[in-house]
Amino acid sequence: MRAFATLLSVTVAVSAMASTPPQSGTASGSFRLHNTTTTFVAACAYRVPDDTTPGAQVTEVLLATIPLDCAAANASFDPVDTLKQQISGRKPAFVTVTVGKNTERLDGGWESAEPYDTFGFGGQGTPKVTVNTETRTEGRYASGGPQTFFDKTFEFDFSWAADVLGGALTGTSLPADGGEPGAAYRKYVAALAAGKIPPIRALLTKAEGASLLGDNDKDAAAMLKFVKKVELKTATIDGGLLRDDTAALNVSGTNWDGDTMRGRVIMRKEDGAWKVSARKLRVVFE
Repeated sequence: MRAFATLLSVTVAVSAMASTPPQSGTASGSFRLHNTTTTFVAACAYRVPDDTTPGAQVTEVLLATIPLDCAAANASFDPVDTLKQQISGRKPAFVTVTVGKNTERLDGGWESAEPYDTFGFGGQGTPKVTVNTETRTEGRYASGGPQTFFDKTFEFDFSWAADVLGGALTGTSLPADGGEPGAAYRKYVAALAAGKIPPIRALLTKAEGASLLGDNDKDAAAMLKFVKKVELKTATIDGGLLRDDTAALNVSGTNWDGDTMRGRVIMRKEDGAWKVSARKLRVVFE
C-alpha cells in the first residue's frame, strides 16, 4: 500500500509539472531615458514572421519590470502586442527587441507606463546574442554609456534568456487569396479609397473602430487622413493562417504616402462577419 501511495504521489507530481504553463524567462539590467530608469526582471520570446522578408522569421523578445506569463499570449498571431495589453493594468515598463539572423544590429523600443514615455533605439553600442535558435534566445545589449538624443540622454545595459514560443506561426493555412477573411480585407481597402465612414467602420471590429475613428462619424471624418497613414492603398494578399475566429493575412502593397509596406493584417469574426482587428505592417526598402 505504501509503495502504491508513493507511486501515486509521483504520478500526480509529474502530471502537475506537465500541465504547468511555461514560465517566463529571465532578464536583468536596465534602461534609462533622462530621469526615468527601469530595471527588468522577466522576459518572454516569440517566433513571428519577419515583416521585411517574405517567408523569413525573427524572434521578438519582451523584457519587463514585472513577472510575466509567457504562455498567456502564445496563442495570439501578435503575441508581443497581446502580452503588452494583458499586463497594461499592472503599469509596467518594458523593452522589446527584434532578433533576426543578423545579430550585429538589434532594433527595439522602450515604453514606460508611469510616467508614460516611449523611445525607439537601434544601432547604439554592441549587442551580444549568444544563443539564437528557433527555440531559445539569450543575449545582452548595452549602449556603451550615456548617449544624447536632442535635450535628453539615454543609456541601457540589459540581458535576457528565454525559451522561444511559436504559437504565432501555427494555424490552418488559408488559400492564396486569403479566403473569406481576405475578401473582407479587400472590401476594407476599397472602403478606405471611397472615404465613406459607415462602410469603413462596418469592416472594423468594434474595439478597432473606436480606437481608429473615435465614437462618432463626425470625428471620424477628421481622423481619416491620419488613419490612412497606417493603412495600405493597394494590397496583395499572399495566404495566411486561420485559427478559430481569428485569421492572420500575409499582405504587401503601398500605403497612402506611396511607401512599400509588408506584414500581417489580423482579422477577427465579430457578429458573424470577418472584420479588421489589427495590422502589423512595416515600411520596407527594396
